[in-house]
Amino acid sequence: MMSFARMPHTIFRTLPVLAILLAVVSPSVASAATSTWTGGGGNNSWSPQANWGTSTLPTTTGTYSLQFGGATRTATINNIGTISINSLSFTNTGGTGQNSFFQISSGTLAFNNSSIVMTTATGGVFTNNSNGDTISSAMTLSGTSTFTTADLHNLSLLGTMSGSGAVIFAQATPGATDYVYIGGTNTYSGGTTISTGVLAVGSSTALGTGFLAITPSDMGDLDLSGQALQVGDLSGNSTAVITFGGGTLQYSANNTQDYSSRITTSGSAIAIDTNGQTVPFAAAIDSSNTG
Repeated sequence: MMSFARMPHTIFRTLPVLAILLAVVSPSVASAATSTWTGGGGNNSWSPQANWGTSTLPTTTGTYSLQFGGATRTATINNIGTISINSLSFTNTGGTGQNSFFQISSGTLAFNNSSIVMTTATGGVFTNNSNGDTISSAMTLSGTSTFTTADLHNLSLLGTMSGSGAVIFAQATPGATDYVYIGGTNTYSGGTTISTGVLAVGSSTALGTGFLAITPSDMGDLDLSGQALQVGDLSGNSTAVITFGGGTLQYSANNTQDYSSRITTSGSAIAIDTNGQTVPFAAAIDSSNTG
């Protein structure tokens, strides 16, 4: 056993060895390559280098920060395969040469503690009723990724979302006019947090199999959009709201949480399916609901 008296001497002798070992076995942290879409190739596919100008062509190795803007070949097709995403940016503002929405289809986008960022828009095709930029590619989630919309710049997630990861939905400017629409038969299990803004669901399985948190107070809004959404665990600030747009809030088995205080300012009839369970509602449903 090493004595305390010898410890300084031993550490002094082993530090050079440790330094050498660390230099050999520690992996370098590679920064994400930036890939900026120009649409300069002969088709909408991702594979021609010309579609990315002089920036990096994304491949199935490495991690990428993808940027989409302009008005050239906006219906893009990921024909490369699985692309690891560091960040994904949609930069159009509605001004001259930037009055188009982008679409991403095919392939797979892998999000691992990644981000989607939208730029604030000022008009043109950018309105509160627009679908915004659309991702219909498959998406895999690991870690916790954050998807942030900006004023008038909406985002539609139509591809299947899977994996063990979680996603946080937020607004660049809380209270601004923008939202995220999420559809698909999703199975991601890490959970969903609506930090700020409106999240509209387009299928009963849109939010995967994990928890749903709406927080902080009065800043997040779940819009059922006519869907029968099953919720297993709704957490977060008790004043965050659920809006009914013709849909049904369905309880999962063994869930008897009281959500009555969260149901407010809906424009359609309220439909709640407790899945055969007795769920006491402590608060009266807000009188501003109609239907």
